[in-house]
Amino acid sequence: MILEEFNMKEFLEMDRRDEFPAGREEGLRQGIEKGIEQGIKHEHGRMVVEVVDSAMTNFHVDLETACEGLGITVEEYNKAKQR
Repeated sequence: MILEEFNMKEFLEMDRRDEFPAGREEGLRQGIEKGIEQGIKHEHGRMVVEVVDSAMTNFHVDLETACEGLGITVEEYNKAKQR
């Protein structure tokens, strides 16, 4: 291509078209990773709530005692319950 024929707009459009598939794949990969992370956090939170609630019911203890016995804080329980 002769320099006189160079069209910056066309060049940028071609470059963008060439990079689109790689960018799309990277975006999908990041989205999947984030979705998995959020799913794990959500599931962990749900399990924390279930275990603490079960401990309170089965052992007839209050929230603080159940959390202490399970090695978590009341704040962690409350945070998990809000999810």
